[in-house]
Amino acid sequence: MNLNIILGEVLKRIKLNQLVYNNKLICKLLKLLIKKNSIDSVDDARNFLSHMSSKPLGKSFAKNVIQDIEYDLTIIIPAYNVEKYIEDCVNSIITQETKYKFLVKIINDGSIDQTRSILKQYEKFDNIQIIDQFNMGLSGARNTALKKIQSKYITFVDSDDKLEKNAIQLLLDAAFKNDSDIVEGGFYKFTNNNKIIEKQTHQSHDSINPFGNLRGYPWGKVIKSSLFENIKFPEGFWYEDTIFMYLIYPICKKTTTISEIVYWYRYNPQGITVTAKKNPKGIDTYWITEQLIEDMDELEIEKTQFIYEFTLFQIYFNFRRTKYMGPEAQKSLFCLSSNLIKTKFPQFKTTNRNQIELENALLNDDYKQYYLYCCFN
Repeated sequence: MNLNIILGEVLKRIKLNQLVYNNKLICKLLKLLIKKNSIDSVDDARNFLSHMSSKPLGKSFAKNVIQDIEYDLTIIIPAYNVEKYIEDCVNSIITQETKYKFLVKIINDGSIDQTRSILKQYEKFDNIQIIDQFNMGLSGARNTALKKIQSKYITFVDSDDKLEKNAIQLLLDAAFKNDSDIVEGGFYKFTNNNKIIEKQTHQSHDSINPFGNLRGYPWGKVIKSSLFENIKFPEGFWYEDTIFMYLIYPICKKTTTISEIVYWYRYNPQGITVTAKKNPKGIDTYWITEQLIEDMDELEIEKTQFIYEFTLFQIYFNFRRTKYMGPEAQKSLFCLSSNLIKTKFPQFKTTNRNQIELENALLNDDYKQYYLYCCFN
């Protein structure tokens, strides 16, 4: 592992990273530790990353059908091998006390454990649809549910999570009151023994900018179904939730936050965040960034300053996700990210002083400065 990465992580833990990064002499010495490699061009970079993990073919463009609106809300639950959790999840929904009419779509995505047997007990409910399909992954399961929409709003619930007891009422009250495109509430992060380890809340705002205020996850919020009329989750990718930042938030006219807790998110120590560190599939963090920016063009979604600032942050975040994959992978990510900024955002300049050095490094092909920035910030 590169010494700069190790040093950067240690200094962050003791909160001395900025002190070291701002010392010009130390930075000059640290740059000497960054070795040259054979990645010198965009073509070399693409070939190297494609050899590690090829770019999936999925795109975000869709033609979903919005039928006669029969429900206020559709709750979409992809389920794959979740026999331990699915009952808690579904029970947290069917016991909701609300005046609103809701439909639950559970996509059994090729489960090979007892998930389908457990779901059988819910077949008697008129407002629960159980759809069985061969395994298509999280995006494929969500997309199956989105093909035919019968409600004004939709929400996504992961099958190992659950809703707070009054979530539907709280979210839809705010949604209908404000005619909001999205309403988002707070959540608990909890463990398998139901211990709450984190609580995140919002202040209540009838109208708020989604960028920097809403989370990039599909859960914990209700979303106008019309926003998904031409959009789906790109299949084959990890980090598919990134569509919210690039494709959903930019087309919202009004987003709302409420202060109440509406969702319980189960902490998974074996989730992608942990397991992807050395998995070549983690390269998807770049591939999906590139794909979604291309999809913005196809869907004719305007690139704004908010999108540009987020893309700079995403480039930094892509480095953090792939920092243990070796110097060739890191140089490849830099070459492609630099090209992405230059070709897709030629007229933009950051207004965030914390990202100026990253932007300059990308625009000036300064890999060493980029590498140090990402290691020590």
